[in-house]
Amino acid sequence: MVCGHENEPLLVLEENEELISSKVVYAISCKSAKKLGSNSIKRGTINYTGYSDDFIFFFDPIKASRPKDDKIAELFLKPSREFVKTLIKGNTIDTAYKKTKRMFRENIIKLLANEDASLVRFLWWDMRNFVSHGNMNTSPLL
Repeated sequence: MVCGHENEPLLVLEENEELISSKVVYAISCKSAKKLGSNSIKRGTINYTGYSDDFIFFFDPIKASRPKDDKIAELFLKPSREFVKTLIKGNTIDTAYKKTKRMFRENIIKLLANEDASLVRFLWWDMRNFVSHGNMNTSPLL
């Protein structure tokens, strides 16, 4: 299930996948890609990219009012934003997907190099659960 404002269900497994038929979807919604992603492809969605389990991220509570200054949150959110930015530039889903995975890996290496491994397992989790179903060789701009 993918929910919107105040947890209102927007996409529900086996209820309304036709809403995204013939579409390219990126859902930062915990576990939505596990069943809804693959099921929507069977019902005509071109591509569904998201997370097969919980999307985990951390932030610095001191910088909660200034998210652009939060280096902790950036480790988790920047790869997610990169996926969208890469697609907007006209690249294929495959290119955006690989670039996002690479950015997760780079962030993991950066943490390990600085001997700050406390967040590595969570970045690894997000990277491992970031999945894409369907046609990877298309662009939403085509």
